[in-house]
Amino acid sequence: MENIKQCDLSKIKIGETVFIIGDKVSSQLLIDTLSHNKSLPILTYYCIDELMNTTGKNGIIVLNNCLTGTEYNLNKLIINAKYYGLIIIIVSDNPFKFGQQFRNNIDYVFQNLNYTGDYFEKLYERYFSVIPTFDTYLILLNDLKHNRHVIPSVNVIKYLVSDNTINSNDLFDIISYVN
Repeated sequence: MENIKQCDLSKIKIGETVFIIGDKVSSQLLIDTLSHNKSLPILTYYCIDELMNTTGKNGIIVLNNCLTGTEYNLNKLIINAKYYGLIIIIVSDNPFKFGQQFRNNIDYVFQNLNYTGDYFEKLYERYFSVIPTFDTYLILLNDLKHNRHVIPSVNVIKYLVSDNTINSNDLFDIISYVN
């Protein structure tokens, strides 16, 4: 897996949706990094329906474990993100509650390598099936988690990234990592 490269977070632009599989605490550094060069306010919500009543224009919306609210409003928000001038960051430690329409509209998926669920096969099937086999997915996770082919760093949470905006057949154009 030595061909895997670091994700260029500056590519994420207004109108795109980022899905982070992990918890808010471990995801905060990634959220801060994503917002650092954007000069946009960060607004955090815990209920999708609450957000739909208050959305202004231009900002980074963080939906933190939004277990309340309708999936219809979530899909409406994602589809209209460009119109509202938003980058949407959805953080969830339960990535299986979202339907196919949601998954089809996600631009970037970040999987925290410290994810502790027992559902790696489901994660692979729903979010990382671009990787040829489940075994390859597990090898990639293990390599990244143990700093193989990655510049070692201290106390940094790492992520496997799937860039769904790329139109390529090359796995290493689509799959990358964040240190």
